[in-house]
Amino acid sequence: MTLVESEPPASPGCLKVGPDLPDLKVRWRGVKRLVLDRVPQRSPTVAPWAAPRKASPHKEGVVARIAIIVDEMFEDSEFMEPFDRLRAAGHEVQIVGLAAKKKITGKRGTVTLTTDVAIRDVSSDQFEALVIPGGYSPDHLRTDPGMVRLTREMFESGKPVAAVCHAPWMLAEAGNARGHTMTSWPSLKTDLVNAGAHWVDREVVEDGNLISSRKPADLPKFCEAILRHLQARAGAQPPAGA
Repeated sequence: MTLVESEPPASPGCLKVGPDLPDLKVRWRGVKRLVLDRVPQRSPTVAPWAAPRKASPHKEGVVARIAIIVDEMFEDSEFMEPFDRLRAAGHEVQIVGLAAKKKITGKRGTVTLTTDVAIRDVSSDQFEALVIPGGYSPDHLRTDPGMVRLTREMFESGKPVAAVCHAPWMLAEAGNARGHTMTSWPSLKTDLVNAGAHWVDREVVEDGNLISSRKPADLPKFCEAILRHLQARAGAQPPAGA
């Protein structure tokens, strides 16, 4: 996976009910571009998801494998900030796309990435949590049966599912919004209410294993909630307030 980030522009504007980059090399190219190249696996005969879980030396929890599902025109910061925070906490992040090794660019043009794996080649039992960035990406993903299946199976298995901005569309499409309290970008309110959700306008919402936020300005609290759920899951205890 290659990830290129240039200087981010100002972003427009994502409640609560109830570490380090170990396998990346970092180098600067110019003043405004940061290129991150994944170091090849030492043992190519072992699939990434087949490795046993082990305790993390980082304070924020144990190592877990997280899926981020994404397609063209994702909201740049809504991918980048969770990606960075999860990696810094010692978790492995797999970028799952409609196709493997597909180069896609965020809607603001500040982040370009290459997907790690295609949705057809993964299953929910390979991951400990699912993160869904917003932007126009969720509107593409919700038309793909595999993406909808992964979202539904992750949610129904009790694993953390975190959706920001327009990403709650995926939960509505998967049939997982009904009966749950959640937030989103305001224009999704009617869609989510029609899907049976109780919509609220708050910074971050944690309803069971469902985490939702409204917009890029909410990302710090959104990421904190994801990390807290992962840490609680590792300890087999519910996160505080969920």
